[in-house]
Amino acid sequence: MAVLIVSYTVYQWREPHLRADAAGTQVVNSTSQGRDIFASHCATCHGDNATGGQTAPTLNSKQFLEAASDPVIRNIVSSGIPGTAMPTWSIDFGGALTQQQIDAVVSYLRSLEPKAPSIPNWRQAAQAK
Repeated sequence: MAVLIVSYTVYQWREPHLRADAAGTQVVNSTSQGRDIFASHCATCHGDNATGGQTAPTLNSKQFLEAASDPVIRNIVSSGIPGTAMPTWSIDFGGALTQQQIDAVVSYLRSLEPKAPSIPNWRQAAQAK
């Protein structure tokens, strides 16, 4: 019985740290995957590192990243923007990406936020160059 009590106490002490470490690793992996997906699917229009392409907005912008929540970004990537060149990317809407891949792209974009430059006119293409 004493062994069980000690084991449970150790478990309670270690578990929050193990979960935090696992969550941190998951964010790093998701961000890395998102960077690769962005480079292969999004950079053509939005530029390398989301700095704005010739036809698409600058996503690496303090103003964009502060204004757009994760669900909004996820929805835009998933379903596109009607009447623009932004296509649907979600498999559910005929695109090429799974929801996990779209979440990884959101994680990558969110990782840019701490160092994102101030670009008030981020909606115009190629503003961060």
